[in-house]
Amino acid sequence: MVKKWFPPLVFFIVFSACANSKKIEVVTSISVSASIVKEVGGNRVECISLVTGAENPHTFSLKPRDLKKITASDVIFTIGFHMDDWLPQDGSKKSIPLYDEKTKIIDNNPHYWLDPDNGIEMARIIKNNLSKIAPWDSTYFKRKFQVFVDRISNIKPPDILKGKEVISIFPAFDYLFSFLDINDTMVVLDTPGKRPSPKRIIDAINLIKKENIEVIITAPFSDYGITETIVKETGAKVVTLIPLTGLEENINDYISLLREDISRLEDGFIN
Repeated sequence: MVKKWFPPLVFFIVFSACANSKKIEVVTSISVSASIVKEVGGNRVECISLVTGAENPHTFSLKPRDLKKITASDVIFTIGFHMDDWLPQDGSKKSIPLYDEKTKIIDNNPHYWLDPDNGIEMARIIKNNLSKIAPWDSTYFKRKFQVFVDRISNIKPPDILKGKEVISIFPAFDYLFSFLDINDTMVVLDTPGKRPSPKRIIDAINLIKKENIEVIITAPFSDYGITETIVKETGAKVVTLIPLTGLEENINDYISLLREDISRLEDGFIN
């Protein structure tokens, strides 16, 4: 029997082809990050979010199956600012925060993705790190990133919202309001997961009456009945904004999230 000899170059080509066909295993702490990863990574990544849209990242806790996903991943993209403190604090090099010196941060509020400019920076960080893991796909990631940037750049603040005043129940929308030039005069639930004092609720009611504030901003999380109480006393209109993808059926990607929230704000002040 004649033995066939394969030169080293053949093995190198076969090995490279196998390596290049393997998808990058990505884990994100929240659904919004996963949406942006999929925009930039396309069919070169397999991405899962630990927190689904239906869960509150402030009160989330890891399950054993989540730890297995983290261990098996190539990279973990985090939010930081205590949003995902429930992640293992092992100092792993594969854990990458989605903010840097170019990210606009307001009072250490972790909801920075709701500013489209910050969304672009998140995508840039994702692109750069995916390119480090799979340099042979760097051109692909760069192209997908540019498509994402072009789509984001089409989102403009509507003139009707500029200078409007609101009161918020949750401190989730500071970045969106900053982008839209909306003045959030007060956040009632200023500490996540902690019920505000009766005095703070009364202060909110008095402020709405004094400043003739038309709109209260809330989110689809438990608010201890605060919104209903304030509306009964003031007659203000309630606008429910969505902070995360996956909370509602038609909001499954980052750009549709931004467009939906802006549309709801417009409707709140027009109707």
